[in-house]
Parts: sequence; structure tokens; C-alpha cells
Amino acid sequence: MNVAPAEADLRNAKTNYNKTPGYTADECEAFAATLNPSEDSGHGKLIDVWRQRNPDRVGAYTYFSYRFQCRTKGIGWRLDHAVVSERLLPEVRACEIRAEAYGASDHVPIVLDISRSAL
Repeated sequence: MNVAPAEADLRNAKTNYNKTPGYTADECEAFAATLNPSEDSGHGKLIDVWRQRNPDRVGAYTYFSYRFQCRTKGIGWRLDHAVVSERLLPEVRACEIRAEAYGASDHVPIVLDISRSAL
């Protein structure tokens, strides 16, 4: 979804708010509305699984800019999300950000493990 939905989801929230794509009021509000649609929309509530399981955790990021050695300095954003319906939430066994994974991308993997019985 490429949005850091809350201050806890990026390292320098105050200096980026409403100045940097991915952390603007419009994007944060749209993400919240996607997770919590109005009752007349016909859509059910969705859950940001990682945040639901880690409500107070800061410093867990899925994106690090290549500029300025951001990954080495721990300057990141949690832009990638595993989102499920409320119905599916009880079937989620694990949701992890794999920060130790290095590769060609400036994003790190987020893994969602769902019980086979749910599929």
C-alpha cells in the first residue's frame, strides 16, 4: 500500500508528515478508511495484522532508502502491510517483518502465515 499509516511506522515522522509521499494526511486517512469502511459500503473491516500483533512496537520497518545509508542507520518506514479480513484473522499463525533479509530491493519481506484450514 506504500503508506506509513502512523507516527510509529517511520523513523522521522515529524519531519516527513504532509511533506513526503507515503506519509501525508490524505494517505493516512485513506489507509484508515480502507481498513475501516463505512457501514453502508458493503465491505467488512480489514486488519493490518503486523500492527495488530505489535501495537506498541517502533523501529520495525519494511523499506529503507538506498540514499544516505538509511538501512545501516535504522532510518526506515513500514510501508508494506499484510492485511486480512476480520473473518480470516483467527487463522493467522504468524506475521513477521524479515529485517535480516538482504537483497536487491530497498524493501524487506513481510511474511504472513495462514492456517491451511482457512484456504
